[in-house]
Amino acid sequence: MYVWESFEIDDILSRNGKPRVWSDEKYWFKDHFTWNLYIERIGLEYRKKLARNPKYHDTMTTLVEFARGGDNGIYEALTYMHEEILKRAALIYIRVSYEESLRKNHRRARKGQEDSILYHSLPDEKMEFYYKTNDWEKLEKEGSGLHRSEGIQNSVYDI
Repeated sequence: MYVWESFEIDDILSRNGKPRVWSDEKYWFKDHFTWNLYIERIGLEYRKKLARNPKYHDTMTTLVEFARGGDNGIYEALTYMHEEILKRAALIYIRVSYEESLRKNHRRARKGQEDSILYHSLPDEKMEFYYKTNDWEKLEKEGSGLHRSEGIQNSVYDI
């Protein structure tokens, strides 16, 4: 959601003769940190929920889903995830080959629905740049820092 919103904001700026803030005209991010900014925003929204309702977790569960790869891997994302989320977290990793991810990326593409959670897709060059490499195995190794919060648990599912 945050990714496409950033592109939309940049498009509005461009149409009005202003410089793009987050991405270039082909929707490549100008700054690597943008990915981590989104993770920080997830934490901010979560903390707002808790502030509005201190008993939030008596009746609700929060699911945070994201895909990370390349230079902005899972480990880096978790270092930006707020401690309030991590102390309650169960980390579920679904291992999917790059080839399968690419196939699914092609299959879900729907022109005109790029903002959709279900029908967005990326050009192959972006898939390769952002998602071909994966740092999960590094995280599984002892001493990776993955369990920096005592409450975090992890599970791996292969597809």
